[in-house]
Amino acid sequence: MNLLLWKSSISFLITVTVIWANLAHVSAQDDEGVYRIGTGISDITGPPTGVLSGYLKRFLQATGIHTRLYARSFLVESKTTSDAVVYVTCDLAMFDHGLKLEIVKKLRAKYGDKFTEKNILISATHTHSGPSGYMQYQSYIKLESYGFKPANFWAIVDGVVESIEMAESSAVDGRILVHKGDLPENANRRTEAYDLNPEADPNTPNTDQEMILLKFESTEGNPLGAFNWWPVLPISFNIGFNPYISSDTRGYAAQVLDTEVKKQGETASKFVSGFGSSNQGDVIPLYHSGSGGLETRLAEVQEKAMKQFQKAKELFDAATVTVTGPIKYVHQYVNATNAYGTVNGVDVYLCKAALGFPFVGLNPGFESLIGLLLPKPSDELKACQYPKEVAIATGEMTQPWDWAPSIFSTQILQIGNIDIVALPGDFTTMAGRRVRNAVKQALEAQSITNHEVILAGLANNYISYVVTPEEYEARTYEGGATIYGPNTVPVFERLYGELTTALLMNTELQAGPTPPNFIDRVPNLPEKPDNNLYARPFGAPLEQPARWLTYGREMKAVFVGGKPRNNSLRGGSFFIIEKQQDDGNWQTVRTDADLDTRFNWNPIRRQSEVYWKIPTEQSDALLGTYRVRIFGHSEVGSAVLGSKLRPYTGVSDTFEIIKPVP
Repeated sequence: MNLLLWKSSISFLITVTVIWANLAHVSAQDDEGVYRIGTGISDITGPPTGVLSGYLKRFLQATGIHTRLYARSFLVESKTTSDAVVYVTCDLAMFDHGLKLEIVKKLRAKYGDKFTEKNILISATHTHSGPSGYMQYQSYIKLESYGFKPANFWAIVDGVVESIEMAESSAVDGRILVHKGDLPENANRRTEAYDLNPEADPNTPNTDQEMILLKFESTEGNPLGAFNWWPVLPISFNIGFNPYISSDTRGYAAQVLDTEVKKQGETASKFVSGFGSSNQGDVIPLYHSGSGGLETRLAEVQEKAMKQFQKAKELFDAATVTVTGPIKYVHQYVNATNAYGTVNGVDVYLCKAALGFPFVGLNPGFESLIGLLLPKPSDELKACQYPKEVAIATGEMTQPWDWAPSIFSTQILQIGNIDIVALPGDFTTMAGRRVRNAVKQALEAQSITNHEVILAGLANNYISYVVTPEEYEARTYEGGATIYGPNTVPVFERLYGELTTALLMNTELQAGPTPPNFIDRVPNLPEKPDNNLYARPFGAPLEQPARWLTYGREMKAVFVGGKPRNNSLRGGSFFIIEKQQDDGNWQTVRTDADLDTRFNWNPIRRQSEVYWKIPTEQSDALLGTYRVRIFGHSEVGSAVLGSKLRPYTGVSDTFEIIKPVP
């Protein structure tokens, strides 16, 4: 018996020793900055029709594609605890609770509890050139998109899910390097409001100019991805009249960086970069032009994007500081009307949501007219929102369902000594600085001074713009769009200070109230069948490309087309441009996702137009024979069978790119 007991004790000690050795090995890996890292990218482009998001203009309808829109994801998983965090940046104007709830539902069905609303942060770039109609609150449906568009909603959901799945399936052991540097290429568009802040200093820039970049690489040194944050509103492509879908400067810069790094060969073939939002509510590109046609807009996008790309590439190449430490996250839903902060020792609260006159582009003289169309704000709401004069009392309007969010999310992702703070709106420079300082103060209270705090704007849901109490007094557009009133920033300072403390102390927070999801209540209105104006089938050429073209010229081809709304061809393309190879086969060289192409749908003539601005570089590799192939779906009506979608394709005559004639 004693012998058996002795043998059991030895066996137990050996088992404990092995387990301890394994844990120590894994812990050492984490302490040395070795994580499981994956990146992914997927198309989220909805049909290029309907109202474009960002300018509240009913007549600014999408007619085509400059660049496709993407969800770009990175995943970092601890090798000690298996805790994982995911950051996603989407080429969208804003993000919505309903989208995230459906995304999490799909991921949960495949991965169980590995991915939840707690450890996934989804941010929008705030491009003003994306399809609208995917936000579920009535103020967006009625005022911004003039109707809900299920095709846009599900394109985003499916694309984000695919990008996260790709990040998960591609994950390998790797390291994260961090680097930062100033990019003084942005400007404050609301200096009169910014200067009201007591911290405003003429010797300090009135925008945050620092770009911070995370570089992901495998343990073998192969590049996996690079994500950065730098504050600027992407408004270069669209100034209120440009009808094309575009990812604007952030998406353009990401495509250029992806292409540049992938030149390294097969070891970089899965590289994904992301250019994320930050505290940019009052920040525009430096020397932004508020006028000009398509060529002017394209030129500005390229100029501004290339500066972001160049800075990101510089930081990427020079990054040497390794991120180490645990993977953690904290998340909480907050009921807006119960949230409070402190100003001069006095508790202050948020208001029910409301939009001010500067935001809707009217002056208070229109109050009586608005009162004939919409419910009047209560005296309590007016007093709470003062000095903003309430134009639309969205927080008091619930028919046919809520007009504005009454619940918002707060979240921090911690990757070693990196803290990514999710801001659920478009925070101004100073509003973001105050939240960042609140997080840093909470860190310092625990004697932590070596953390980088990243502000990730327009994250998880959208509460519109957020300004400081002092900026609120200026009654600008941004203040008019600060829906919860003048005390929004003090409340967020308290919330994020507490969130940081809970993260550091491993305190479990109450989840808070679950936000509503109205997707089952949204009607799906049928589309009218296509009307073919030509005695030719869909896809037939109407205008052939010029027979000979040279460097810097624009190719144009026109086809009989069905409505792009019939099928957005997410993950595909409405056209491809092919080059004939020496063996006679055709190779795709351009799609509607490329930076130098455009796809346009002409709704009057019912035709699809393809444009390609041939590069100006006089490269012999460009010379050769090309053709254009068109793709789409037509919806044909039948009295017996009803409407049915049918795919079609077409091909142009060939054309030659030749050297210019001397």
